[in-house]
Amino acid sequence: MRIKSWKIYDTWKFKYMTYREGRVIMICKKCNQEIGEKTQFCENCGAEVETLSSENIILGTDGVYRWSYGMNMWKNPTIIITLAKVFFLAGMFPVSLVTILALFENGIQEAISAFGVMFPGMIGMVLFFLILAYPITAILNGGVYQVVFELDNKGVTHTQMRKQIKRKQIMSWITVLAGVATGNPTTAGAGLLAGSKNSSYSNFKSVKKIVAKPKRNVIYVNETLEHNQVYVASEDYEKVKLYIIDHCPNTN
Repeated sequence: MRIKSWKIYDTWKFKYMTYREGRVIMICKKCNQEIGEKTQFCENCGAEVETLSSENIILGTDGVYRWSYGMNMWKNPTIIITLAKVFFLAGMFPVSLVTILALFENGIQEAISAFGVMFPGMIGMVLFFLILAYPITAILNGGVYQVVFELDNKGVTHTQMRKQIKRKQIMSWITVLAGVATGNPTTAGAGLLAGSKNSSYSNFKSVKKIVAKPKRNVIYVNETLEHNQVYVASEDYEKVKLYIIDHCPNTN
C-alpha cells in the first residue's frame, strides 16, 4: 500500500494531515492518534484541535485550502490604496531622474528647485488618475473585486476572477476541486481557469514581510520585488494570518 503524508498545519495547532487510500486523515500532533476532521478535541489526549476549514474555507483532498472573497470596491479602500502606491512610484521615477540630473549639472539649489516644481505636479497627476481611473476600474468589475485563494504550507495563490463569474459558481467549482462535491474536477478546473483574469503566487520561503490589516480584511504578503494580498472574511482572518506567519521562515 502506497501512503503519501505531509504536514500542512502550523505549530500552534495540534493537527496534521495524511493522505491515505484516497482520503484525508487527520492526526493529532500531540499523541499521533487519528481524529475526525470536525473534531474540536482529540478523544485520546484531549488536545484542542484547530483547522482553517470553515463555512468559507474548504480543505481539499490535495491538502490545499480554497476560498473565494468578494471585496466591495466602494467601501473597502485596499484597491485604491494599491493604485495610489503604483501611480506614486511611477510618477516618482521621472521626478527623481530630473532632480538627479539637475544636481550633477547645476548643483543642489537647481536640484531642489526642479524637485519643487515637478513633485507637486506629479502629485496632482496621481490624484487626477485616481479620481478618473478608480471609478472606471470599479465599474468594470461590477463594484466587486472577486478573488479565489489557494493556500497550502508552501505558498498562496491569488487569482482575480472576471466580473461575470458569480461567487456561487466559483464556490461550486472549488467544492468539486476540493473533492467534497460530486462533479468533474477537470471541468471545474477549466471553468475556474477560464473565469480568471490574472494570478499571482507567493512562495512562503521568499516572503520577507507580512502586514496585517484586519479592519480591511487584508494580509499583505511581501517578497523582495513581488507583493501579494490575501483577503479573508473576518471570522477566518486570525487563523489564516497565524497560518501564513508560521509558514514564512524569513519574515522580519
